[in-house]
Amino acid sequence: MIRKLFILMLILSPIVSLGQKKNRVLESGLPLDTPNNLVRFREVIVKDATQAKIYAAALKYFNSKHLVEGTDASTGDFYGRVAFHGTSYFSGINYKFKFEFAARDGKYRYTFSNINLEGKGGPIESILNSSLMGRAKFIESIQDDFRGYIDQMKNSINKEIADEF
Repeated sequence: MIRKLFILMLILSPIVSLGQKKNRVLESGLPLDTPNNLVRFREVIVKDATQAKIYAAALKYFNSKHLVEGTDASTGDFYGRVAFHGTSYFSGINYKFKFEFAARDGKYRYTFSNINLEGKGGPIESILNSSLMGRAKFIESIQDDFRGYIDQMKNSINKEIADEF
């Protein structure tokens, strides 16, 4: 009886493990967009402000630094392209990517996708999947650059919202 139970467990364990969802984060710790397996940064921020105030503050920030390609004040959405120079360990990395921003009453969401590393070989995924020497330090640098950029963006938007009150 125990032997039959053990054999049944051996047969079912691969089936159960195959049925589990894949982890949505690369081994590097960078967030993955599924189903196309591209690196994508996305976060929802809760902020005690109206949609109009969040939208105006964010649009002011992005217009001052980046290319805003489309806006819709009625929905609180806009999108465009970002280019910024990294300042972490691997200096000389220029990031270019698409952004989407959505403001709603009491919260906002940003999405950064289609990330390219100018001067380092194109899409971020090609670097992450390579056997690049020093890859772990390089990935850590990318994380540091994006953390710094995102923190600076959120601080600027939050300060602009606070200044409007």
